[in-house]
Amino acid sequence: MNPNLLFLKICCILILISCKDSKPEKSARPNVIIVMADDQGWGDLSTHHNSYLETPSIDQFKTESTSLERFFVSPVCAPTRASLLSGKWAISTGAWSVTNRDEVMRSETITIAELFKGAGYATGIFGKWHNGAQYPENPKGQGFDEFLGFTAGHWNNYFDTTLKNINDQPVKTKGFITDVFTDAAISFIKNNREKPFLCYIPYNAPHSPFQVPDRYFDKYKAKGLNDKDACIYGMCENMDDNFGRILSVIDQEHLSENTIVIFMSDNGPNGKRYNDNMKGIKATNDEGGTRVPFFVRWPRKIASGKKIETIAAHIDILPTLSNLCGIQIKDSTSIDGMDISSQLLGVNVAVEDRYIFSHWSGLNWNEIPGSVRNNQYRLVLKKDDTTLYDMRKDPNQITDIFDSLPRISNTMLQKYDQWIKKVYREGVKRTPISIGYKEAPETLIEAHEFNLGDGLKYYGVQGWANDWITQWDSKKDTIKLDIKINKRGSYSFEILYNCNESQLGSEIAIQIQKKEIKNKINTSFHGKALFSPDRIKRKEVYERTWGTIKIGNSNLEKGISTLKIYATEIAKDSVMTLKAIKIKYNQ
Repeated sequence: MNPNLLFLKICCILILISCKDSKPEKSARPNVIIVMADDQGWGDLSTHHNSYLETPSIDQFKTESTSLERFFVSPVCAPTRASLLSGKWAISTGAWSVTNRDEVMRSETITIAELFKGAGYATGIFGKWHNGAQYPENPKGQGFDEFLGFTAGHWNNYFDTTLKNINDQPVKTKGFITDVFTDAAISFIKNNREKPFLCYIPYNAPHSPFQVPDRYFDKYKAKGLNDKDACIYGMCENMDDNFGRILSVIDQEHLSENTIVIFMSDNGPNGKRYNDNMKGIKATNDEGGTRVPFFVRWPRKIASGKKIETIAAHIDILPTLSNLCGIQIKDSTSIDGMDISSQLLGVNVAVEDRYIFSHWSGLNWNEIPGSVRNNQYRLVLKKDDTTLYDMRKDPNQITDIFDSLPRISNTMLQKYDQWIKKVYREGVKRTPISIGYKEAPETLIEAHEFNLGDGLKYYGVQGWANDWITQWDSKKDTIKLDIKINKRGSYSFEILYNCNESQLGSEIAIQIQKKEIKNKINTSFHGKALFSPDRIKRKEVYERTWGTIKIGNSNLEKGISTLKIYATEIAKDSVMTLKAIKIKYNQ
């Protein structure tokens, strides 16, 4: 063969091999990965000078990213998630608390998943939802194609647990929950590498209950930390390892250059520990309860190592990502957040001062406590005290200057008052649970979602997720809930319960639309407490097993009705322990 021809053939072969292996990046719209920690504060990163914690993957990621140094969220979990997903103040979506259905974001709220799905993106969520357990307020109803995780405010067990998929079906998993979520997210990324994707990974670490693999826990115990902090830091490092796995995969799949990756948290730290001397922790409206890390990387267009000092918030994520990805928001007036893409892209534009609000009054609605922040000041409203701080001169909120700057104090008070009244009018009304969808024929309603009569109590007192109802010892005790029947038809009802032999013979009735169905409890069920490898005693209830009993069927008309559960007969002292009710639409 002609030597020149042979050389040319070898070059062609090498080029073909190179092309096959490199899989050049797409030039289409960027992919988006949003990773959000749960209860990880600003100080829970080694890059923020935490002398105990080691988070090398996130630290390195920060050097490759633009960092929003004054990024604010809500003081607690569910409202932050609702604002991230909607670009709206959470209260106006219906989500202002964390349980009792005050965490539910209304289904008519347009989410980032719905926007991106409409633009041809594959959408997946892997982790904690916490904005509504039933369709259409769950991930499937709010625009996601894939889901592995849980919809409640916390999960009972982080090892070898049972989660839910996009069709609300149980999925038994093996291993530690953060690793499981990462595995699922990686599979989603690999399966959708040929088209743009939105991958939302809201981890549940380091939220309680406090569980972590031994090698992480032992490492931080050896540093002299107490069990709680050793577990929390171990959960943070495990999450850091998993974040590193995600970054490695998008490198291996040649997706990094055109993938926007965000790392953030949902509120301040869940306990008093290092937080860079800021005042406040989770569930407070101070700087330490609402300021979180926020790093965004897009090698193609966003500078690395850049810091932005102007304030920004969770409500800005949807409009900013929509613009960066070329997705139009049809009704931009419905969005409360700002598009800060110009700042991220380094465009030299004047940035006006603004007001960022926070609110957390506990499980009962009150207009205060709350706060309002602009680029220089933070006003903090409490029941018996209102304070003002100059956050540039006094970042740790040591000196109250409310009385010395009356004009600024009054302006910020007025801004907060206008804001809280507006969002209250728009949102603070519990969303009825909807039933009767072909997409979701079975609806599980858990105890913490019901309204309890005066004599009834939650076993765990507060009524957090996964709790159950006790002290049911009177025919006057009534459990209520508003139900929206989407379609006329036949519905079957069953309950999840525990009872002992002395409670047999009690009769349970369910009333809806003036129709009553009832059945006697003739079978005892002694639930078994499941092993929970907690590092410290939890505040939440422990996981256990539950029996089921059918109550009956009822033909229902379309519309909103109040469902009532009560006892028509009581054997001896009490009825039973109620965990949940399951309603099936008989299509």
